Amino acid sequence: MNELQDTRIALITAARALFAEHGYDGTSIKTITTRARANLGAVTYHFGTKEKLYHAVLCSVGEPFLARLKAAAGGSGRPLDRIEALVRAFFNHLSDNREMPSLMLHELSLSRPIPPPLQEIMGQVFKTVAGIIQIGQRDGSIIHGNPSLLVLSVLALPAYVMWMRIPLHDVAGVDTHDRSGGGRGRILKHIVISIRRSLESGAPARAKTSSGSGLSKRKAGKAK
Repeated sequence: MNELQDTRIALITAARALFAEHGYDGTSIKTITTRARANLGAVTYHFGTKEKLYHAVLCSVGEPFLARLKAAAGGSGRPLDRIEALVRAFFNHLSDNREMPSLMLHELSLSRPIPPPLQEIMGQVFKTVAGIIQIGQRDGSIIHGNPSLLVLSVLALPAYVMWMRIPLHDVAGVDTHDRSGGGRGRILKHIVISIRRSLESGAPARAKTSSGSGLSKRKAGKAK
C-alpha cells in the first residue's frame, strides 16, 4: 500500500513540475512516468487518464492555497484589514510555491473551459473576497461598485506580479523571491498599499459615524 501511495505522489509531483513548465498539451504521459520513475501504465492505474492526473495536480496546488487564503481572511478585523491579510497570504503562497503561477498562466491562456477543480477553487476564492468587500460596502469603509469587479482589483495585482517575476528580475532587477534583500517585502508592501487605496472609500465606517452622531446629540442636549 505504501509503495502504491508513493508512486501516486511521485506521479503528481512529476506532473506538477512538467505541466508548469510545458503546459498540459506539451506534456506526455511517457515524460511524466519517466520523471516519476514509474512504468508507463502507472498513470492509467492510479488516475485513469492524463486529464484526471491533471485534475489531481490542480487539487494538489489549489486546495492548500484556498485553505491558506480562507484562514487569512477569516479574522474578525475590519474589512480592509482582512483584505490585506488575504492579499499577503495570496502573494506569499504564490511565491513559496513557484510552480503554481506557471500552472495558472498556462491554463488561463487557453481558449477552453477551466477544469472543474480549478473552477471550484477560483469560485470559492472569489466568493470569499466578494463577501469581505460587501461587508466593507455596508459599513462604508469600501467603495461602492460591483463586488465581482472589485475582486479583480484585489487578485489581479499579486497574480500579475508573480506571472511577471522573470521580466521584473531581468529588466527591473526586482526579485520577488528575495527575502534577505527585502525585495519580496518591498513588492508586497507596494501591492498592499495599492489595493487598499483602490478600495478605501475615504468615508468613515458607519460604526464610527454612529458613534460620532451619538456624541453630537449628547452635546446638543447639554447645550439646551
